[in-house]
Amino acid sequence: MRVPTGRFPLPSVRPTLHAALLAAGLAALPAGTARAQAQAMPASNVVTRGVALAPADRAALVRHRESFETAWARGDARALGALMSTRVVAGSGEGSLTVGREAMEKSYAALLAGPMRGATLHITVESQDAIRPDLTVSHGHYEVRRAGQAPMRARFMTMHERVGDEWLIRSMQTFTPTAAPPAR
Repeated sequence: MRVPTGRFPLPSVRPTLHAALLAAGLAALPAGTARAQAQAMPASNVVTRGVALAPADRAALVRHRESFETAWARGDARALGALMSTRVVAGSGEGSLTVGREAMEKSYAALLAGPMRGATLHITVESQDAIRPDLTVSHGHYEVRRAGQAPMRARFMTMHERVGDEWLIRSMQTFTPTAAPPAR
């Protein structure tokens, strides 16, 4: 069975910047902070289930994140797509879904040439869970800053899979924060 690829917005969902960011694969960790985070994150913050993530794999994930940051800073949609599985699936809190590396590259190209041109990105990984030796899930939050605008913040979940010796983003999801209910 052939799985369709591309963008699949839900008709009742209003597109937002969070949806655009996730469609572009924002949930990957950029490298500028990756090295410092890898050194600063105590081992107790890395949760494992059933298997421990090998030190070589943790280092490979840091290199992957560094490559993401470099490509983001250059606005290189093709390089960002190369960090994704061909079967990548990205979903947003608003309900949009992007499937496939090609669709992700197109989203990155539009995003980095448009609303995110010149934006800075800061991502913090709070936990990394090695489900299997070839599959990890990371949770954390990110902040995007653009000149003259308030920072945008959200939470994310990213799944990386190892294909041969390479770690690729297989799945990602953002969770848009909601405003607190008004005080009564």
